[in-house]
Amino acid sequence: MPSGILENEAIDIWNVTNGKRFSTYAIAAERGSRIISVNGAAAHCAEVGDIVIIASFVTMSDEEARTWRPKVAYFEGDNEMKRTAKAIPVQVA
Repeated sequence: MPSGILENEAIDIWNVTNGKRFSTYAIAAERGSRIISVNGAAAHCAEVGDIVIIASFVTMSDEEARTWRPKVAYFEGDNEMKRTAKAIPVQVA
């Protein structure tokens, strides 16, 4: 997957629209389709049009963690990637 997430990799979904959070696994869609789909029981936690954050995690040594930077991708309503970043901006609640 272009995101760097592997098929069957464990992921967390944080639904910004309704506040629900759940864990699942990645299933590859057809390349270039821009499909983000939630299947099975998890489908009760999201609807078409919801804004979601998809997170994956990695285990690493303390030394690796000191220089590691996240991969952040921002998408528009049509699921087209608009930009990427290597840091998560601070947001005041």
